[in-house]
Amino acid sequence: MNINIYEYASLFSACDKNIQQAKHNEGAYKGNCEHEEQNIKENIKSKFKEKCTQTLSYLNEIQQFKHGYNNLEKALCLYLYYWLYDSKTEGMNGRDIKQLYHELIRVNKEEQDPQCTNFMDVSITDNEMLKLKDIHDMYTNIGKINGERSKSGHNCACAEKCAQTYNKYVETCNYNNNTYFCKELLKIKEQYDKEMERKTCPDGIPQILPSFRSYSMTTLTLIPICITLAISSFLFFLYKVHNYVTRFTPYTSSFRCAAMKKRKQYNNIHKEMNILELSENRGCDFRNKNILYI
Repeated sequence: MNINIYEYASLFSACDKNIQQAKHNEGAYKGNCEHEEQNIKENIKSKFKEKCTQTLSYLNEIQQFKHGYNNLEKALCLYLYYWLYDSKTEGMNGRDIKQLYHELIRVNKEEQDPQCTNFMDVSITDNEMLKLKDIHDMYTNIGKINGERSKSGHNCACAEKCAQTYNKYVETCNYNNNTYFCKELLKIKEQYDKEMERKTCPDGIPQILPSFRSYSMTTLTLIPICITLAISSFLFFLYKVHNYVTRFTPYTSSFRCAAMKKRKQYNNIHKEMNILELSENRGCDFRNKNILYI
């Protein structure tokens, strides 16, 4: 399932309240979970027993959002995955979390009204989950900048944390800002800058977050190609100019004619010398014959 997981992170604070409230009603779902335990694989069974009742209580509450703010319903489904991942124990990996998430939604579907079935095949990598957590933390800190404790200075610390997390990804997004993650960071920048208009913090805490440079990986790829083409064109031009100068300029023609004339003279002299040498040889032969005759 290909979805933009980051666009729902701004609603995770509301989702967290829902999942905490669900814990108060989890006792009503104990029998449902015990009924399904035998069908759960050993690698996730202990975590299933720990999270099942609270999850069923949480999913039961989602139906009230079906006809309201649709993004909140989707955020609630995605937050369940995030919550399970965030609470994973040592030895569990991303594959185990995906399997646990799938089983909890399946059990809920069999025990009560189905919820989040469209998200059963969602898969979030470890790297994506870390980024999702950072997005969630930044939105949480932005919400505290001008909150109830703003006069104590604590909120400037929240602004500083948000800026530090944001700056971790600036260089990455400079090279390719056309991603879901970088687009969400731009939304965070917009909210941060707006909140800081009404806030005065110590030096070192930025009033605005840096923008991303406009070049992308496509641009970086095209630059060496363009340079190579330019060099090739220049070398081809020099080759053509050299040929033209060699073949058609008056100076070159005169030089070539003079060279040919010199070569012709040399050939004539060489030919005359050969003839003279041949004549002398014949003369010697003739004299030798006369001497023998006498």
